[in-house]
Amino acid sequence: MSGPWVLMYHRICERDAGTRCWFERGTAITPAALDRHLAWLRERFAVVPLEDLHAPIHADARPRAALTFDDGYVDTLEIAAPICTHHGVVATCFATAGPARGGPALWFDTWYALVHAGLGHRDWDANLRALGIPATADLTACVHGSAKQWLAKLEPDARQVLLGRLAEALGVPLPTSCQLDLDGLRRLRRLGWRIGGHGIDHQRLGDCDELTVIRELRGSRQLLAEVGEPGPMQFAYPDGSWSERIADAVALEGFEIACTVQSAPWTNPQDRLTVPRLFCRGDAPVPHPLLQNLA
Repeated sequence: MSGPWVLMYHRICERDAGTRCWFERGTAITPAALDRHLAWLRERFAVVPLEDLHAPIHADARPRAALTFDDGYVDTLEIAAPICTHHGVVATCFATAGPARGGPALWFDTWYALVHAGLGHRDWDANLRALGIPATADLTACVHGSAKQWLAKLEPDARQVLLGRLAEALGVPLPTSCQLDLDGLRRLRRLGWRIGGHGIDHQRLGDCDELTVIRELRGSRQLLAEVGEPGPMQFAYPDGSWSERIADAVALEGFEIACTVQSAPWTNPQDRLTVPRLFCRGDAPVPHPLLQNLA
C-alpha cells in the first residue's frame, strides 16, 4: 500500500430537507457512511494524528492515514467525534475563527439555508432578481451554478448585507452559525483532537490582498491560542486556494503544517506547507476512489 494519506471531511449529518445542499455539494456524508469509512480504514491503516504521519515507524508497520474535518461544524463534535472515539481515532478539526467567536455563519452555509427555506416558493426567482442575484431554478443550480459563483465574488460585508436582505424578503431569520464556538472546540481538544486554523471567514486566500491574508492567518493563530492548542500549528487553505506567496505567509505566521485539497498521498515529509488530502464524500465503504485498489 502507498501512502501516507490525509483524508478530508466536512459535515457529518443525516440527509433531510435541511441538509440537501451540503450533500449536493459533496461536503456532507451520513454518520453511517463515516462509520463504514473508519471500519474500512482501521482494517488496513494505522490511523494517526496528522503530525505523526511521517514519524519513524518499524519497516513492517501498516501504512498510515490521518483524518481532518474542515470548517468546524457542530456535528464534528456531536456526531463525528463519538464515531471516531468508537474506532479509536482522533483527528484535526480545521475551524473558522469568525463563527467560533460568535460571528455570523459562513456565507455559503447561510446561502444553503436560504435555498432550503425559499427554493420552490412562488417568489423565489423574483426575490433573487430584485436583489441582483442571478435567478436559479433548482437545488443543483443553487449549489453549483451562477448564483453561488456570483455571491462568492462579492466583498464579505456586502455579501452579508445582501443575504440579510434575501432572508428578509423570504420572511425568515438569518440562520445562526452551525460552527463550533470556543467551548466546543475546547471540548474537542479534551478528546485528544487537534484544532487547526482555517481563516476567519473562509476567504479564498489566493484571491485576497496581502493585508487580508495576514488578518486571516493571525485570526486563525489567535483562535488556536484561545482553545489551548499546543502545536505544531496546523492550517488548511480555505477552498484549497493557495500559492507560493500564501504558503510563505502561512510559514511566517508560525504554522508548521498546511493542507491543500490536492488528491494524492503525502509522500514528501519535507513538503509540509502543501500537504495533499483526499476529499471524502459519498456512501461507499471505501472513503475515496484512489484508495479503492488498496483493498
